[in-house]
Amino acid sequence: MSLTLALNTALSGLRTTQGALSTISNNVSNANTDGYTRKVAQPTARTLVGVGAGVQLGDVVRTVDARVQADAREATTKLQALEVKEMFLKSVQQMFGAPGDQSTVSHKISTLAQEVDALATTPESATVHNQTVEAAMNLARQVGDMADGLQELRLDADRAIASSVQVINTQLERIAELNGKIKTNAAQDIPTGDLEDERDKALELLSAEMEVSSFVRSDGALAVYTTGGMLLADGTAATLSHTAVTVMDPTMSLGAGIDGISINGQDITATIRGGRIDGLIDLRDSTLPDMQAEMDRLAEQLRDQLNLVHNQGTGLPPAASLTGTRSFADPTTDSVTLSSAVRIAVLDDDGLMVDSFDLAAGTYTVNQVRDAINANLAGNATAATAAAGPLSIAADASPNGIAIVDLGTQSVTDGSNTISGFSNYFGLNDFFTTPGAVQGGAITGLAQQLQVRDDLAADPSRLSRGQLSDAATAPAAGAPGVAFSDNRIALALGRKFDETVSFGAAGGLAATSATLSGYGAEIVADAARITANNSADYDYQSSLQQQLVQQHKSLSGVNIDEEMANLVVFQNAYAASARVISTAQEMFDTLSNIIR
Repeated sequence: MSLTLALNTALSGLRTTQGALSTISNNVSNANTDGYTRKVAQPTARTLVGVGAGVQLGDVVRTVDARVQADAREATTKLQALEVKEMFLKSVQQMFGAPGDQSTVSHKISTLAQEVDALATTPESATVHNQTVEAAMNLARQVGDMADGLQELRLDADRAIASSVQVINTQLERIAELNGKIKTNAAQDIPTGDLEDERDKALELLSAEMEVSSFVRSDGALAVYTTGGMLLADGTAATLSHTAVTVMDPTMSLGAGIDGISINGQDITATIRGGRIDGLIDLRDSTLPDMQAEMDRLAEQLRDQLNLVHNQGTGLPPAASLTGTRSFADPTTDSVTLSSAVRIAVLDDDGLMVDSFDLAAGTYTVNQVRDAINANLAGNATAATAAAGPLSIAADASPNGIAIVDLGTQSVTDGSNTISGFSNYFGLNDFFTTPGAVQGGAITGLAQQLQVRDDLAADPSRLSRGQLSDAATAPAAGAPGVAFSDNRIALALGRKFDETVSFGAAGGLAATSATLSGYGAEIVADAARITANNSADYDYQSSLQQQLVQQHKSLSGVNIDEEMANLVVFQNAYAASARVISTAQEMFDTLSNIIR
């Protein structure tokens, strides 16, 4: 009886040692497998009727520090949000340039200012006219390109969100599938360590896309929730949905042209924290729109400040016709109030007076303004209006043109807006235009619309440089209306670039006073600041994440030296058990011979 027990005990040792050696072999084979955690076979003593009966292989468990693993996962979640921002913000930095670069929008504004100064010096130079208009067109093009680039990045971010949602859905399905397998194996006392490794890997990939919370239920299933408490995965997986837009413009925002991220029709966008999606949402809905708002504010002031001066003057020869940029829904009822009189004159190509009319201060419908011009300049000029159209004034004979000057400090009020200058209000001689938007209206998307007035771009001689006489009594026919060498408006345009302008709050910039080029420099500096701050956060988080991941690997990863040492221990144990069996066999043989 004792020999039989000894033999069975030794056999149990062989079987247990074989199981332990198999576990060690699997550890060594997967030493470099990403996500694999070291497994430990736990031998337990076996008893029979209170008497020791050898050993048996207990559970094969993973060596995982759950707290360190969770910390590493959380650090990865934060890092991914910063990493995706780092990539997008570097693209912004390339578009905007660094402070001091010669390619920034601030430099382009300064270049335009230099050309305007040259215009004041030689107002009659056709070459300077061309260079000034070309500098203005380059500036408008750069402003538009920068704003377009921001919208392209927003579009890329929205598409990346859609891709992340697909990754999330794949990993949620994988977790739900592995939950089922783990529960089944656990119920049958089959080791689940390798399946749990796979599930942890899926959870890690999921956490890189968005922050989640999770815990393991008593049956071994992993329950995963959003930070807002909505169940994502357990026995089954929830499905997230997001439809990416095909085009992006500045007027679009979450819920207004941009689809949210939802589960079963419930929008969870606002509850998402951390991960790539959080970084992408912040870029698409906050950071990039803020930069667009700053560009729109710059475009607004470039348009309004330069138009205010340009509308006070005229080119020489004067433009044959002036067409406003402000449209009126119903010119028969839409009215304006002039705070002072305005002079509208017809000049020949030498700037000599042909005819003029002073429209007195007062309240007029747009059609009444038209009719007054037609009645007082009959035969020399014709004004026209149309429903949903602008006011236009044209000379009746070539080579005559139109010139306008306010006869005092002019404010034009229409019930909604108060704009300085008669011509400036109607937009009759604008320098910059923003088709579809006028002074006093909404500015969203203005940067994309900024352009030099079409006829001015086509004919730079229309550039205002002089000013119609604003004497109390208009010059008689044949007298100089605008002198050929008059550079008053060119000088005023040049001074405008040196003036401090009030900019309303926009994006990340508070309300401020700055020159036009100064505000452009602030936009560039603000973008550089955002990029630098994110880079600093990214570098710190990257270092922290690497430390935590390394700590997790050191605790849960396979150490080859340790496994080799364990291999020797179990090898010796196996040899010892085999020796016991051999000795028991010899004793059985001896006993057999005695009995015979």
